[in-house]
Amino acid sequence: MGGRGWTTLELDAEPTIRPNAGDEKHGPSTGSLRADGRVGGPRARHQSRTLRARRRLLVCVIAAGVTAAFLGARLEFAHTSVPTRPYSVKVERLDAAMHCAAQLKAGTRPVLLVHGIGQQSADTWSTNWLKLVPRLGMVPCTVDPPDNGRADIQLSAEYVARALQVLHDTTRERTTVIGHSEGGLLARWAIEYFPQAAFVSELVQFATPNHGTTVFDQACSGTACPPAAQQMRPAAKFIAALNARAANKSLSIVSIYSTTDHLIVPATTPTADVPNGTTVPVQELCPARSVDHNQILADNVAVSLALDALEHDGTLDLARVRTAVDCRKSRWADLFPSVPSSTDADHLVTSEPALTSYATQG
Repeated sequence: MGGRGWTTLELDAEPTIRPNAGDEKHGPSTGSLRADGRVGGPRARHQSRTLRARRRLLVCVIAAGVTAAFLGARLEFAHTSVPTRPYSVKVERLDAAMHCAAQLKAGTRPVLLVHGIGQQSADTWSTNWLKLVPRLGMVPCTVDPPDNGRADIQLSAEYVARALQVLHDTTRERTTVIGHSEGGLLARWAIEYFPQAAFVSELVQFATPNHGTTVFDQACSGTACPPAAQQMRPAAKFIAALNARAANKSLSIVSIYSTTDHLIVPATTPTADVPNGTTVPVQELCPARSVDHNQILADNVAVSLALDALEHDGTLDLARVRTAVDCRKSRWADLFPSVPSSTDADHLVTSEPALTSYATQG
C-alpha cells in the first residue's frame, strides 16, 4: 500500500497484475507476491514497471480522447424544479462536476459512473466502461466529487444525487448507476437519503466495501487520513448509518467483488455484502480466479456478471452467466483495468466527520 503520504495509500492503489490460474497466454507468474501487494524478484519487478508504464501511456492517450469528447460538445441539461433535500454545495458547482459523452435528450438512457477514493473519472473509466456503455445503446456520464473522492462521503453523495436529478429531468428516464470501490458507497448514500432514488433503475457495485475495510483501520490508526478513509473503517458511524437505513428494498443492487482483492477485506464474511441486494464474488463462477481491486472493472467474469444484471433490469442470474462465461479469459474483449491517479489529498482528519442531521434524525 505504500507510505502514509496519501498519494497512493488508498483503496484504488496500483494493483499487482497477476495472471489467472491456467491462463496459457500469460504463463506462470515470475517472482513472489509480497505483503505490500507488489511482485518480488528483479525480473518480475522489471516486467511490472514496464507493464505499468505501458498502461499509463495507453490511459493518457485514451483519457485525452475521452476528455476531448466531453469538452468538445457543449452539453445542455434541463433546469430542474423537482423537490430535493437541500444541498450544502452550490448547484453550479455540483453541475460542473458531471460530464456526459454525448448530448442528452428525452428518451436517452443514461449510465452514471462513480469512481472511488483518490481517483478521477478518466483514470477509472476511460479504458473500460466509458468504451463499453455506448455499445449497449446508452450514454455514459461521470461525476467527479471533491478532492478526488477523498472528501466527506456525505458531501460527495450530493454530487451523485444532483447528477441523478439532472439526468432524469433531461432524459425523463431512470439512470443506471455503476460504482467502483467507494463510488458504490456514494451511490448508496445518495439513494438512501435523497429522493433521487426514484430516478435510479439499478445500481451495480464493483469492489465496494459496504461494511468498511480493515485496510483503513491499519492506515488511519494513530494518524490523520482523508475524511472518506475514516468513514470506510468497519466501525465508522457512517457505515452503521448507511447499513441501518437500507430502505430501498425495491431497487435492484448488485455487488460484485473478488475474494483475492487485497483492499476489500475481510472477504470471508464479505465486507462487499450489500443489504437488500445480490452479492456475488467472481470466484463463485471461476474458483481459481485471481482478480485484484482495479482489475475487476475489465475482468471477463465481473463484466459478464454486470452485463447480465443490466440486460435483465438489475436481476442477476448466475445460471445464465455460468453457461456463457469463459474462465480462461482474463479480460472482457478490449477492456483494461483502471489506472490510479497520483494526486495528494487536500485535507486530512484524525476522526470521521460527524453524521449529517438528516442521517441522525431517521
